[in-house]
Amino acid sequence: MIEQKYGKTLLLSLLTLLMSTISGGIGLVLWFVLKDTFITILLFNSIDKWKVPAADQFSFLILGILWLMFVFIVYHYYNKGKENGQFLPVFLLITGSQSFLLFICESIMLILDRGRGSNTFLLVCEFLIGVMLISCSFFIKAKKKNGEISAKSK
Repeated sequence: MIEQKYGKTLLLSLLTLLMSTISGGIGLVLWFVLKDTFITILLFNSIDKWKVPAADQFSFLILGILWLMFVFIVYHYYNKGKENGQFLPVFLLITGSQSFLLFICESIMLILDRGRGSNTFLLVCEFLIGVMLISCSFFIKAKKKNGEISAKSK
């Protein structure tokens, strides 16, 4: 009995670490997409060409610090969700939010760079994945609230 509890705890800890790595990887992609979106907005607003490299490097630094904070916060919430039995809804909500942020950044770049129409399929996929993941998260939370599902680690 003790071995099963220890094995389940170890499995949940490894799953938490894996999902944190996945969210961190998506966050890393977001880091570069957000930086590109920021530069696209600056260039669209016709900023002086000598200020662009400074803004690029500064945004890279600030977004890198925010990404690192995001990784630590996500790992904390995944551990907290593991203890409360809310791990999957938290993961789905965070990953869906990341997908929506990718959708927003790609939409801004598509609108400002009128020549890039080839990413429309990717844009639609990001939106649909975000809707699907967030909907699943709320569905699972509602089911658990009604007591129909229980996934607490004992």
